[in-house]
Amino acid sequence: MLEAKIMAKNYLNKTKNINIRLSEADILMLKRKSTESNIPYQTLISSLIHQYATDKIQLHI
Repeated sequence: MLEAKIMAKNYLNKTKNINIRLSEADILMLKRKSTESNIPYQTLISSLIHQYATDKIQLHI
């Protein structure tokens, strides 16, 4: 049972590369915010996506 839990956790923690198109202005703003937070901008984007996917933040359109 423990081995199955470890395997499931490892599967869920795997990362995948994706390609998305963002405007240059948005990228510059994200880079600026990431610099202020002292984290790489890719990490900031990943964190935002994760927070949205786990219902920690909501999208307002």
